[in-house]
Amino acid sequence: MYTFSVVSSSCLDVAKALQVYFQDSVPSDFASLEIDAEKSHRWHVSGTVFVDYMPLGVEVCVKASDAEISVSVSQTSHNDTIRFSSMFKQMVGFVKARGLQASSNFPETSFKNRLFNDDEFDLSDDEEPTWDEKVQPVLEDTSSIRVQVREEAFRAIAQWASATPASHEALAKGFIDRANELSLLFHASSQSSAAETFPFAVAMRHLCEGCSKETREKMLQSPLSTMMESASKPRVIAVVAHEFNTAMKALGKAEVSKPVDDNAILSDAGVKVDQVKTPIQFDHSKAGFENFINSPLSQELTLISGRLSE
Repeated sequence: MYTFSVVSSSCLDVAKALQVYFQDSVPSDFASLEIDAEKSHRWHVSGTVFVDYMPLGVEVCVKASDAEISVSVSQTSHNDTIRFSSMFKQMVGFVKARGLQASSNFPETSFKNRLFNDDEFDLSDDEEPTWDEKVQPVLEDTSSIRVQVREEAFRAIAQWASATPASHEALAKGFIDRANELSLLFHASSQSSAAETFPFAVAMRHLCEGCSKETREKMLQSPLSTMMESASKPRVIAVVAHEFNTAMKALGKAEVSKPVDDNAILSDAGVKVDQVKTPIQFDHSKAGFENFINSPLSQELTLISGRLSE
């Protein structure tokens, strides 16, 4: 757990700054970032923050005392200390940039987080591999039986897709060749986690936005463009759905609806499947996701999906 303090400010001001940080500065997924005006002395939230495409479980608690506002930030996933440290430093810097007087005892050591280094291929000009050769072993790793290998492969692909346009055609070709396999990532029976689906969705967005017209057409005609439609019953968080829908829009495809996950939500209601007839579509932004979760429609669907899972 890391902590920092803020003086000459209110708990509400600090909470609002952190709310903006999670909503606008980092890809994240929180059930709610709502600030309760009746509890102006305390703000407590938990969720997931993606750092270099790695999902980190994060818990933040803001408390008011007589002299200062204290903020504790814990990593609940315990899966990457270096990335968590980097996120904490960025968070404190964001709060300072908004004019709040924040200070922490966190060491100033610079953490340079790097998922993939093209210098590892620093060969002579005659030996420089093509992008097809570079991406092939990484694409193969996406089907590994080892979860960690798959996650690292998808993060490397997302890093390439976002930072190196020269890789786009080779990556897209690899995705198209593996379309049937990749299309199962969001399937209801898939064991894929956000550590795989988020970097994949980010890579899809960059490839759909940056590839040639011919390649985009091939992607549109492949199972890659239908993997989140109703038949596959995707189990994804809002930030993943948003990235994927942006990719589909770049292909000229209408926004994909996000069916309710009938395996992930548990409750005690009883309604038959054929009672739900209208496709459900909503804003896949974080704010839209939070509004949907708190809506009567969401509550009704929770009851429906609970009985379906029995």
